[in-house]
Amino acid sequence: MNIKKLCNKFNLTEYIAFDLETTGLNPSDSFIIEFGGVRFVNGQPQDRLSILIKPPISIPQNITELTGIDNQAVADAPALEDVAQEIINFLGDLPLVAHNINFDAPFLQYHIQEVFSNYNLSNPLYDSLLLAKMVRYDHSAFNLSAVAQLTGVNLSHAHRAEDDALACGEIFLNLLPEVERATDAALLDILPLVRNMDLPNGKLFQDLSNFRKSEGIKVENQTASLSRYISLQKSEQKQIYPDVEDVFGQNGLMEKRVDGFEVRATQVEMANAIYQTMLADGTLIAEAGTGTGKSLAYLVPSVLWQKEFGEDEKIVISSHTKTLQDQLFFDQIPLVKEKLGIDFNAVMLKGRKNFLCKTRWQNTIKQAAIRFRKQDRENLMILSIWRHETNTGDISEHNGFNSNYHFWLWSQIASEPGYCTSRRCEKHNGCFLGALRKAAQKADILVVNHSLLLSDLASGGEILFPMSRLIVDEAHVLEKDAYSHFKISWNHHVFRAICEKYFIEYSGRISGSLSSIGLISDQKNDSKLGNIVGSLLSTLKLALENSESFFTAMYQSFEEIHKKSQYVQKKRFFDTEFFAPFADDVQPFVDNVKEALDHARAIVKILEKKEYAESKSLLSDISNANESMSEFVRSVLFLTNVSDANFVYWYEFPTRGNVLNFSLNSVPIDVGEILGKSLFNKMDSLVLCSATMKTANSFHYIKNRMGIRHIENHEIDEVDFGSPFDFQSQCMVLVPKFFPAFNQKGWHETTAKLIAEISQKTKRNILALFTSHSSLQGVKSVLSPLMADLERKLLTQGFGTNRWSLLESFKNAKGSVLLATDSFWQGVDFPGDALEILIMAKLPFGVPTDPIAKSISDQIQQGGGNSFNEYSVPEAIVKFRQGFGRLIRTMSDRGVMVVLDERMIKKYYGRAFQESLPVKTTVETAESLPAVLAKFFDQGMLF
Repeated sequence: MNIKKLCNKFNLTEYIAFDLETTGLNPSDSFIIEFGGVRFVNGQPQDRLSILIKPPISIPQNITELTGIDNQAVADAPALEDVAQEIINFLGDLPLVAHNINFDAPFLQYHIQEVFSNYNLSNPLYDSLLLAKMVRYDHSAFNLSAVAQLTGVNLSHAHRAEDDALACGEIFLNLLPEVERATDAALLDILPLVRNMDLPNGKLFQDLSNFRKSEGIKVENQTASLSRYISLQKSEQKQIYPDVEDVFGQNGLMEKRVDGFEVRATQVEMANAIYQTMLADGTLIAEAGTGTGKSLAYLVPSVLWQKEFGEDEKIVISSHTKTLQDQLFFDQIPLVKEKLGIDFNAVMLKGRKNFLCKTRWQNTIKQAAIRFRKQDRENLMILSIWRHETNTGDISEHNGFNSNYHFWLWSQIASEPGYCTSRRCEKHNGCFLGALRKAAQKADILVVNHSLLLSDLASGGEILFPMSRLIVDEAHVLEKDAYSHFKISWNHHVFRAICEKYFIEYSGRISGSLSSIGLISDQKNDSKLGNIVGSLLSTLKLALENSESFFTAMYQSFEEIHKKSQYVQKKRFFDTEFFAPFADDVQPFVDNVKEALDHARAIVKILEKKEYAESKSLLSDISNANESMSEFVRSVLFLTNVSDANFVYWYEFPTRGNVLNFSLNSVPIDVGEILGKSLFNKMDSLVLCSATMKTANSFHYIKNRMGIRHIENHEIDEVDFGSPFDFQSQCMVLVPKFFPAFNQKGWHETTAKLIAEISQKTKRNILALFTSHSSLQGVKSVLSPLMADLERKLLTQGFGTNRWSLLESFKNAKGSVLLATDSFWQGVDFPGDALEILIMAKLPFGVPTDPIAKSISDQIQQGGGNSFNEYSVPEAIVKFRQGFGRLIRTMSDRGVMVVLDERMIKKYYGRAFQESLPVKTTVETAESLPAVLAKFFDQGMLF
């Protein structure tokens, strides 16, 4: 790579990379404590400027922990007003590069303008963060450390301004060759986004386009295909298929053909049981501990049965996590095909909302100048290269774009009814989803996630049904997924998103379906149509105002109750009296929405009758919008009537200040009944498996909660296949006695000191799991200086570090401690010495006031049961076992779990937790425990 020519091509022979360290995130109440800048000339770092700056406030402790800059370090440093001119002179008018320049540039502008009121930062702006997300969308993380690692840049002292600035400048340089791969079609999408708006990196692509035109260079698209999600049959020849023993047993095909394969008795037993379940048209509830190899144990017998007996039947395999779904489809299905020589069709399918629609994308780019704000255009830029490189259109491929966080923008370009699988997208051959759906119809094995399985169930089975063979992996979370999926929710943003299917108002301009239909009415002199369009537009605007008034009133009404909380609060309501104080707000809103729907339906009738050629696509759009609005009206009426005793109703009070995030919600109390009657009972064979299906050595709880009781048409088998691990020699479980209770004074201090002492004595990696952020923060505040004294790394979830960086740092830093909460209790993998000590701060009982949990508990109590024993304890045990599962992941792992909750040895229900583990619990004092741990790792098993 000729760096000088590359920089010249992009008019970047000189640029300055800079970084700021600050006391906080908001420039109005936070201040700069360090400026670092590096001037690059022809790709080489030249001049540097590094300045510590004394802020007018004390530096917060968390900033000191992050940067290493404390109040003493800046005690003799100059104030910003003393160095502002030096910074201005250094920057000059050169292009500026930063990693998240949308933070650094406005922050710098704000504070220098405090010194020089006429200062204006007008330099061309470039952003290595946005660029990395755009051209390396497949990478798992985009913080500076992660992108430095990705691009081969050395970052020795992260979170110090000069080092970060140097790394940023080099990262930016190393990403420029990636920019050159942008196709001409991608540039045609990008240029309208940057036109008339100063977007970071916009000039980069304008210069690339100009260079190609001047040199006559063309970069064409590659032909897209869906092969990544479709594994096709290789041969139509008749095969002779092996049996399960031939595959998994001693001297079997797996052992002979797969390097490193170990014969595991539990895997053979599980595979045989699943094969027999399918033969007998039965149901199998299976617990398969870590190391069983359960994915192959259900995949192989499924394929064998399908080929021998179920030629016309597809087998659906559903999982909860993307990790397991990808592992199954991209690793194990190819392995079975290649090593066993078995031909079968397999397709991995997700819900419609996961896929980009090419038609909607095209329309969005055309309307970018009048419809989208700066941030939206930046995010469309982030997607633009991926849009022309993806073979699948599945947004989960793009790790630089969070479709949940950017929900509204993604909703403008994702597939929705009326697109992709309809004639609307014929010019794109059904886009991505259409081709995938066609392939799914011919699949032998269909790999899906729980979300799609539940969506299809709710919609009457338009995608997966008719299906008769279902395997559910990670079945222990299917009920929770069902609660999430079947929830009815109403807030202002939900309604706004539906209104934006009709019209978008930006900078005083109206665009969208209604605007286009209004133009047609003008062209055709159709006054009736024009009048109804005007009425609908006015009614929707009024409804939006009423919605905002309603949710603002709700927020203000409950603000005093929840003003001290830092987290979202959930409270049940039981009847229409709840809405009485807001009747003046809610009823006008309901009336507006009903009126709007009447107007919208009238527009559809006129367009259908007149058959204007220009309105065909708009008719589809507004019909889809009407379906969404109709469903919304039903939801609002359901939520405000509060009339179904089988549902729980609650409101969610948002974090302080987010007024319009106030929401109303409802869900069936017993989703197990829906699963049992509408899904499980319709299967010819069913397998439900997980590593944690049992509580108190019984499947009773999971069967009851998931609705297995409603299966009527076949036998139900329950099998615990165990684990191949030798837990007795591989691990210990310790509980310290006389440890303070969780709610006692001094718990945070005692916990922190014990963790520090264990770290000092063992020098092993420690993962400490908490059940709340507040308890984690309390321990962290005490533990931080103790770990600093030990010169050990302390990592904390939720303090400005993303999940990928946390995991990588934890795995790579010997003797580090990671404090984490809910999302680390399951789904993370720490093989080998990456994790050797697991500390559970508290038995993971759920929040008893959670609306769903409280309603389930009330229902049990009203039926004469004991909700604590029948619901709270089993739920906690499932999560407890999931947490324990982080510890031993391979045959060679060794580790210790420490439970800092005396209830496990003192309370009657503690025995249920003890019996849920494969090893005996040992009790020690807090004082002796660190030494016992050290001895375990030095000498092996002690008891």
